[in-house]
Amino acid sequence: MLPGWFVWELTGSDLEAADLCVKMVCGFQRLPNGNTVVSNVRHGKKPHGLAGGAAPKLFEITRDKKVVWMVPETIPSRNTGSIQIQDVKGDPFKQDVLR
Repeated sequence: MLPGWFVWELTGSDLEAADLCVKMVCGFQRLPNGNTVVSNVRHGKKPHGLAGGAAPKLFEITRDKKVVWMVPETIPSRNTGSIQIQDVKGDPFKQDVLR
């Protein structure tokens, strides 16, 4: 591991506490502020988190596991696979942004 890096995880219990249901993570992006944006598709075989909880197509979550924003599952479109936010400040070659 590189100096200053730490391990962060998002567990089923964390999702439950945030009232979320994740069916299949297809992409994520760590932002320079430490938050993580996650894309979720509805056709996963084993949901994680709160059964019947919100199953957003996209959501941003803080290091403290608080949801910042989400794109609800009810938005009419197909599944959202991978995610990459293009206007994030930072230099990925200096490990400011993880994609």
